[in-house]
Amino acid sequence: MVPRPSRPFSFHRHILPLLKVLDLTRHPLRYVLIALALVVVVGTFGVLFFLAEPGSVGDLREDYVTREAYTFRSLELDGLYVRLVYENGGAIVPVYSSGQVTGAVLTGSGTVIFNVAPSAADELAELVGTPGATTLTDRVDGCYLPVTYQELEAIKDLASAEVSHAYSIHLPEAKAVLRDVKRDPNLVMVFGQTRRFTEGAPVSAYFRTERFGGVTFIEGPTVTLTVSRPERVQVTFANEFPFRSVFSPKGLETPVLSGPLIAFGVVSFLLVALTYVLTIDLLHPRPQPRHLRGRSPHPASWDWTLIGLVLLGDILVRLMVNAARLASEAVVIYHVAALVLVVYWLEYVGMDVPTYLGLTRRNLARVLFVGASLGLLATVGGAVSFPSGFRSVRVIAVLGQAVWSFGFIGLVRALYYHGFVQTTFERHLGRWVGWLGSAFVMALVYFLPGFIPAPGNPVTWPTSVVGGLVTLLLTFAVIGFLFHRTRSAWGSAAVLGLLDFLPRVLTF
Repeated sequence: MVPRPSRPFSFHRHILPLLKVLDLTRHPLRYVLIALALVVVVGTFGVLFFLAEPGSVGDLREDYVTREAYTFRSLELDGLYVRLVYENGGAIVPVYSSGQVTGAVLTGSGTVIFNVAPSAADELAELVGTPGATTLTDRVDGCYLPVTYQELEAIKDLASAEVSHAYSIHLPEAKAVLRDVKRDPNLVMVFGQTRRFTEGAPVSAYFRTERFGGVTFIEGPTVTLTVSRPERVQVTFANEFPFRSVFSPKGLETPVLSGPLIAFGVVSFLLVALTYVLTIDLLHPRPQPRHLRGRSPHPASWDWTLIGLVLLGDILVRLMVNAARLASEAVVIYHVAALVLVVYWLEYVGMDVPTYLGLTRRNLARVLFVGASLGLLATVGGAVSFPSGFRSVRVIAVLGQAVWSFGFIGLVRALYYHGFVQTTFERHLGRWVGWLGSAFVMALVYFLPGFIPAPGNPVTWPTSVVGGLVTLLLTFAVIGFLFHRTRSAWGSAAVLGLLDFLPRVLTF
């Protein structure tokens, strides 16, 4: 008797029964069951979040300056390890995040002195080039200090600072320093919000110095001094002063990264579940990419070569932006140019361009509704709070921002990343593997240029790598799942547009 050959493993054959079981939403009580499940998940997330304190989930950072500056004639600040002296005057520019004071930029020329513990004296002496040196002294022409509103007021009183009506002189200098601070590999954009992943909850300051370039000072359970010139050198020693880490709240040890992964994992799960529910009757039929009549299929290697070249160019442009060689708008300009190339390529190989890129009007109103819902919920989920009001912006500025966010950021990136990259991955790797694979590639494209440290910005391992990459992966997986279900770029464009638009007009 000849044994029957075993059937090869098929991902689709094993996963489809599970999807059919999950498809119990055909029952009239489907929305009640889904609502109960969401309440349980959200409640669990809330308990974990508040038990662990916000610091262990990462700090939301969307720093900006307003038309506000204060001038002073002299200022001297003494810290535990840093002494800052401004003898010839300068200006204080408050830095805001979500409507609250989170820092201050000091402009003007001064002197900064760094002290280290005796255990790090040899490293510092080698860095300075002077045997036996216990301090690092340099001229500073701008610095960023993380301060609260009360601390800012104390600094203003100490310096006898006065309101400056010539803020237009100081704001460009402050923005330049703030750009250096933002070029931090520990910062990552996720769900429309910038989040900083750090170990402990260290307080970091940035100094733009004459000899050593960008200098970052991080004070936490350990103290780290990082200089960028003549080469990147880091000096680390134990903090001799008491420091309470937020990773030991209320006597409970919170594992590193548990906060970020729980927070964004839960939010991502909720958004994917919502997408699955809202698009469940849009599953069949879906417009699939196809060749035009009379055109034969082309080799898959052609597609992979084009994707490799296009994404490599994307990474290079982002590297140039991260190094302050190009403006941030260069990324969007590159995406537009790449889309033109992709359209010509699709016509050359005989593919139907609208179905390939997801430019379909099928169920357009429904798809836009789902995309708008996801964009709003993702923004709120990224902030882990509700908006507290609108920023003081002009109507014309809001309209211009809407055109930029939805027309360029939303639609262009939806066509580029999901219409082209995700469609190609799904065509050659299968719909499910292609969806997750393309999300991972998109996360890498965003993550790699920012991970390369800017001058004076240290990389926190494993927080920067794991936390940043995982949260970016979850972000693109959520948006890609909507495209995966609907094969329409309009929904993804709505999500991406809202993620760029809402954080600029709302405060969190």
